[in-house]
Order: sequence, then structure tokens, then C-alpha cells
Amino acid sequence: MNTIRINNLREAALIGRIVIAAPEVLPKYEQYKQEHNLPKVGKTLITVEAEHPQTKSQPSIRSIASGDATVVPHRNGKVTLNTLGGETIATSGNPDENEQAWQVGGQRATWKVKVDKAGSYQLAFKYLQTGKTSMPVYRSLMIDGKVPFQEVNEYAFQYAEEWRNEVMSDKSGKPYQFELTEGEHEISLTADAAPYGPVVEQIRKVMWDINTLALEIKMATGNTMDTNRDWDITKQMPDLAKDLQGFAATLRKQYEALKVLAGGNPDQASNLLVAAETLERLAKDPDKIPYQFNRLSEGSGSVLQTLGVINTKLPNQPLQLDRFYIYEDSKLPNEKVGFFKSLWNSIAAFFKSFTTDYSQVSADDKGSLQIWVNRSRQNVMQMQQLVNQEFTKKTGIKVTLSIMPDEGKLVLASAAGNAPDAALGVSNYIPFRLAARGALADMNQFQGFDEVKKRFSQGALVPVTFNKKLYALPETQSFWVLFYRKDILDALNIPVPDTMEEVKQILPELQRFGMNFYLPLSQTGGFKPYNNTVPFIYQHGGTLYTDDGMHTAIDQDPALDGLKEMTDMFTVYSVPLQVPSFYNQFRDGSLPIGIADATTYIQLTAAAPEIAGWWKIAPYPGVKGKDGVVNRTAPGTGATAIMFNSSKKKDQTWQFLQWWTSQETQVRFGNDLEAIYGPTYKWNTANVEAFSQLSWPKEDIEVIQEQWKWLYDIPRYFGDYMVEREISDAWNKVVFNGFNARRAMEDAVINGNREIKKQLTDFGYLKNGKFVKPLQVPIMPNMEQMAKEGEQK
Repeated sequence: MNTIRINNLREAALIGRIVIAAPEVLPKYEQYKQEHNLPKVGKTLITVEAEHPQTKSQPSIRSIASGDATVVPHRNGKVTLNTLGGETIATSGNPDENEQAWQVGGQRATWKVKVDKAGSYQLAFKYLQTGKTSMPVYRSLMIDGKVPFQEVNEYAFQYAEEWRNEVMSDKSGKPYQFELTEGEHEISLTADAAPYGPVVEQIRKVMWDINTLALEIKMATGNTMDTNRDWDITKQMPDLAKDLQGFAATLRKQYEALKVLAGGNPDQASNLLVAAETLERLAKDPDKIPYQFNRLSEGSGSVLQTLGVINTKLPNQPLQLDRFYIYEDSKLPNEKVGFFKSLWNSIAAFFKSFTTDYSQVSADDKGSLQIWVNRSRQNVMQMQQLVNQEFTKKTGIKVTLSIMPDEGKLVLASAAGNAPDAALGVSNYIPFRLAARGALADMNQFQGFDEVKKRFSQGALVPVTFNKKLYALPETQSFWVLFYRKDILDALNIPVPDTMEEVKQILPELQRFGMNFYLPLSQTGGFKPYNNTVPFIYQHGGTLYTDDGMHTAIDQDPALDGLKEMTDMFTVYSVPLQVPSFYNQFRDGSLPIGIADATTYIQLTAAAPEIAGWWKIAPYPGVKGKDGVVNRTAPGTGATAIMFNSSKKKDQTWQFLQWWTSQETQVRFGNDLEAIYGPTYKWNTANVEAFSQLSWPKEDIEVIQEQWKWLYDIPRYFGDYMVEREISDAWNKVVFNGFNARRAMEDAVINGNREIKKQLTDFGYLKNGKFVKPLQVPIMPNMEQMAKEGEQK
């Protein structure tokens, strides 16, 4: 008896049936040919455009526009979705971290084809394959849901820089004959990474073994990298050289396996040999490893990171199709075009670029709502599609989204009287600046506002509230959490800290092995922004402003306690002053634990395959109060949505904002975005209920939601930029010049108060040192009570 158990983790699912069957044994081509002896049909050519599949297994298999004159259909100077899959989508500055469509094993596209006459046909695919240099990608061919014979189960499409017609043939170049009966048939291609599977598994095993060995070396040496110190590490680890040579031999063997698949030198995997040579050099003199450690497992050129990059690329099977042919006794259309046609295409595209508005993603309609969006083209295109399908269809209100590459245009457009109806993706400090000048509409005045307000964390509304009026709706919400390498902490028997005091307790053990703890203050330069400084002030019970609104409160005792702790971490406890990239140092293990935000989470999820499964997150380590409650207060609001006062369609704009920030819309947009463009497009919506339904790991959602109970963002107020700068200057004075913390803050308060009063006077709230207009001052709430309310929700 065998037991099969399926555990429900999240979301609903319907299961129709479970089938247990032996794997089907596919026949060889010769056997297939004998069993299917239909005659050739004569001169026939059926052309199928690949960009129009009947079905696809995942949304990420999508039509892609190609401006190449050889692609059909082609329209000079116009963007046409005329191919399927394969084109690289830039998701970061690093080309190695880009996403590609239709490349993951198991992804399938299916086309329906009508055949007029039963008989024997050939198949040819017009394709482009630039994703794997000098290496093939594989597709599994299915006809009417079945693979006809073994030879097309893992069919290789070789590297091709130009469009090529691939006739499905045997190794000698003789085309295969496929039997097709009269009527409709389904032709499917499935991405197949199986040929690379054994190599990927072996490289992953070597990576795990190297990581384990690196931790053992650190424990044996205390991670000391003093070049003037002699080591006899082979006494403590007698098998070290043998292990390194074994790893190198395994990597060379895997390179030879890839060489067989590629039919030559696999350029994309040449770093396997580089990694093997590095391991062999280290094995020759293992006593030098303690001060050559960056070559083994740390740094951008280390063996571990090199193998991680290779192992990310190998399973990917990117392929771009223009069209395919079912034919017999016919000449295939030429996959290339003449020189003059190609030249004319380039000239037409050049002149078209002078008349095309690239900021718009759809045709403009004078009667539509004008919405500017501060996001990437992929985001805005997906948003426009969703707006057209859902919002416009239900309400009849047309919406035109335009890409806004620079938020500074909002201020200029408002001053010039050319502001849009609304803007999305706006940084949370901008609404206050516009609202103070009367440029934004107050959201409180619209019907249904009270219900809309409940969608967000109470603390997320702080930066967009001015004088009891709400001038923006939160769109996205970031989070500050603790990232830690579980493999390293477990190996060193270091517990995950829950408070800053516990962080201080684990620092000696980390530093003993040459590691450290990361604070976001380390990544900024001379200027320390609010996001990095206010958590220390908040968690000690401090505030930024006094109740009367005329002074900053950063010189009061709780705020001073916060400044002392944020400076003591560097001057007393020696956390690193400068960290160029926590993401990189977290990957290599030199900073195995630290506080970071949603950006780091997405980077690690999408672009750190070598440590996948080895890291976790936990709530922000806070300050334990006298009542035993750990105060984890931190900011978190990301982008916001605003409506301009100059809009003549405020009610329609409010309907749009209601729809856009709703739970249903945010869930669909977030899931569609990640499904189509990959994990680098994770959507961290500010709608609390919607966030729990996005495709984030369940245990991570629970940690983030726990941290969000302590979300209290930075209140925006007159002169806040000066207070922000003065806190930063105070930190610099204490850390670099040895100033007393209280003295540094007293100096900061003088400049901060001066700017607050100047701004209040300029905006007409203060005259002769007295308020002449009412002004609501942002006051820090009882965060413990807010956290309890969040827990009850």
C-alpha cells in the first residue's frame, strides 16, 4: 500500500482525478514509419503564424514585437506583435538577470492546423535562438497531444543569430515524415530542459558541498585573511585538497557532457573550466586558502557565484518563433530578405522615431481620463490592458495611460496648467509638496472614501495626510525586515535576533569569523535618509515634531536614545560603515544577516539562485519595552496615487482610483504581472487584503504582515527636508568626528526649527511667531495599540 497526500498551503483548488500510470514507451522513428505508411500528398504548403497559438500553458508565453524586415507580418515603422517568445526583457542593469519568455521547462504552446488531405508531411519552424551561445535549446513536439516518436521528444534547436528555417530531420539531415489525417490537428511545442538536467543536478551538488566546505574553513580559521600569517590547515582538514580536486573533476566531467550536447565547445558553459582551474590551483596549496577565500566562495568572481550563474542559465530554453510550415514537395519561403528592403526598413524606422510618442501605450482619446504613470513600459502596458478589459468595459469611462519617466514633471505640469487628471507611482513625499500649494484634490470629499481608506494600513496614510485631509492613496507598500542566511547561522549555532540587544549579543560571534551585521545606514553615503534613521527614533518612543508644530522634537530624550543606538552600532559594536551592495555580500556570506527592504527581497528571489532555499526573513529586530513588547516601528509606504485639483473629471477619476486600489484589481494585476514577466516583477500592493492573495511564499507573507502591524511612515511637514538632513549630519558628527550625541542633536534642532518657522511663515500659517491659520500637526500614535489592532484584523 502506498499513501499519496496533498497538503493545502493556500488558495482553493479543484482536483478532478489522479492517474497513476507507467511511463509511455515511445517508438523509434523507423518503427513509427513502418506503422504509419500513408502516401506523400504531393505539392502542399500550409503556413501557421506562431504568434497566434490556440492555447498556451502559461501567460508568460507571449507574443513579441520584432522590427526585423524578415519577420512576417511586418509593417514599416509600426510595432507589431509578430513572433512568439524568446525576446529578452530587460528587468535590471545586469543582462544576466533578464527574463525571457517561453524558456522554462514544461511551458507549452499549441496551434490548431487544418489539413485538407490525409498523408505524410514534413515540418519546418522559422526560429531565432540567441539565448544560448553555441548551445542548443530543446523542444518536445506533440501532434494531437502525443509525441509521435523518440527523436522529436527532445529536439534540438541550435544557436542562430539570424532567422533560420529548421526542417525537423535526423542526424544525417533527412527530413522526418509525419502522418496527418484529414481535418483539424493540434501541433504543440513544449520547452524541455531534460537534456541539461543531470548537469544542473551535479553542479548544484558541487555548490552545496563548496558552501559547506567554506563554512568549515571559516570555523577552522576564524575567517582570518591576514597574508602575513602562516596556516597549516591540512592538519585540521586533511581531506581539503582531495575534496577540491574532486569538485574540479566533477565540473570538468559536466563540461564534457555539455560538449556532447552542443556538438562543440559550449561557450556559455566555459566558466565551468574556469571554476575547475581555480579549484585545482587552490588544491595545490590549501594552506593559502584562508587569505584567498574570495576565490572560493566570496566575491563576484568566486567559484560559488560563477557556478550559481551557470546553473541559472542552463535550464533556460529560450526560443523565438515567427511561423512554421506543414509541407510536402514544396520550396519553403526564404527566411531572409534582400539588402534594399532591409535598408528601407531601417530608414523608415529612423524617421518614424521623430513622430512617435513613446510615452503613450495606447491611442489617445480626447474624452478619456489622462493618467500619468511613473513605472516601466511593461507595467504600464499591463495596466492599460487591465483598464480596457475591466474598468472601461464596466463603466464606459475611457482611460489613457502615459509613461512618466520623471516625477519632476508633475510640479512643472501643475505650474503650467497642463497637469493630468491623476498620476500613479508617485513617491510618497511629493503629495505633501503639491497639496501644500493647492494642486491636489482632497480624497475625503468623495463618496465611498471611508471604505476605500480601510484598504490600507493606518500608518501608510501618514505621509499623504496634510491638515486632516488625505491627498493620495497608497499604491505599493514596502517593508523593512531581517534577512538572514539560515545555512550560516545554523552552522555557527547563532540564533535569529528578535531585538537590537540580541543583535549586539551575536555580533562578537559573527565578527570572530570575519562576518558582520548589516544596517541600511551602511549603504548610503554622507546623507542618511529618513527611511534609515527614523526606525531608531520611533522604536525608542521618539517623534519628529513637537505637539505645537513649531519645533522638531529630535532633541528630546527618546529621540536622543535612538541617535545614540544608531551611532553606537558603528562606533562601539563595529558594524561596517560602508557596504556597496548588501545583496552581493549577503550572497557571498560576508554579511549573512541584516535589515533590508522589498527591493532586496526581489533581488534575492530572482537573481541569487546559488543561495535559493538557504535564506529566510524575520520581523525587524526592535526595542523591547518595560512591558515586554518589542517595538518594531518602521516606515513602509512606497508609491502613491494622486488626483489633481485642476481635473474637470474628478468624479470619474475617483471611480478609477477606487477601482484601481480595490482588492480584486490589485490581486489580478499583481498575479498577472508576475506570471507574465517573472519574479522580478513582484507587486507589493498597499492593499493589505490583496497582498495576502498574491503569489508570494506563505511564510514570507506572514512575516511581512507581522511587520506591517508596526508600520508608521514618515509624516511630511514644513521643513521636513531640513530635519532629515540635520539628523543625518548629527550621525556623521558623532560617528566620524566623535561629537557628543546630545550636542550634535542640539545643533541639528537649531537649523531644523529655523527652517520649519520659515516655511510656516512663507505658506501663511505663521505671522510674528504665532499661528494665524489652523494646522494639524502629525502626532506619533500609540504603536503598541496599533499593532494590537492590526493583530485583531
